Amino acid sequence: MKSSRLLTLATLMLFALSLTAWAKTKDSAYVTLWQPVKLAGTQLAPGYYHVLWTGNSPNVTVTFLKDGKKMVTAPAKLEMQEDPYQSTAVDMKTQAKGTPLLAGIMLKHVTLRFQPASGK
Repeated sequence: MKSSRLLTLATLMLFALSLTAWAKTKDSAYVTLWQPVKLAGTQLAPGYYHVLWTGNSPNVTVTFLKDGKKMVTAPAKLEMQEDPYQSTAVDMKTQAKGTPLLAGIMLKHVTLRFQPASGK
């Protein structure tokens, strides 16, 4: 009896840990930017970024981290993909001045769409 309770408790703990790990990775991704882009008035250098989003879909707040340091936070629209993408893609738009703006990130099951910074 005691061993079955212990086994049940251990199983529940493993289940809870797996749910925590799943939830943690669900709202984040890693993205490589191959050229400088602007987002929310901030210039992002080429590199590898950890992208995290929080909020109630479809309105989310997206944070870009590089080497653990917050680089920029911007609002975005979260769109769920019924037909998953095969790989991650970055959507850029070019301003009249030639500055590339980050317009979106397409991940396997979600797309993050950024709004252009107002007044810029």
